[in-house]
Amino acid sequence: MNTLTDYRKPRPHYGLADAGWRARTPWEVVEGRFQRRYIIRRKYAASRWRKAEIFRHAGVWSWRVLERTGGDPWREIARASRIGGHTHFTAQSAMPYAELAAVTR
Repeated sequence: MNTLTDYRKPRPHYGLADAGWRARTPWEVVEGRFQRRYIIRRKYAASRWRKAEIFRHAGVWSWRVLERTGGDPWREIARASRIGGHTHFTAQSAMPYAELAAVTR
């Protein structure tokens, strides 16, 4: 372990191959939520976009991942589970989980 909180970083239960998702923007605050956009490119054209959002819900920080293909509206593909999941008291503790969900599904 490199840091005291390294044990809290999410670890996949299996080996991951590169799925092709790349971060397009850094983490930024938009309308009171932290968000980061990801893109997957197919033959020099953006075919799909993903957006990881971290927001305050019921006193704790929650996260979700939205996906958009072409001109379709955003649809939710992953969300933090408070049942059996971790409770995030800071936005920074939720960022690794949102990022892992955005690049692996």
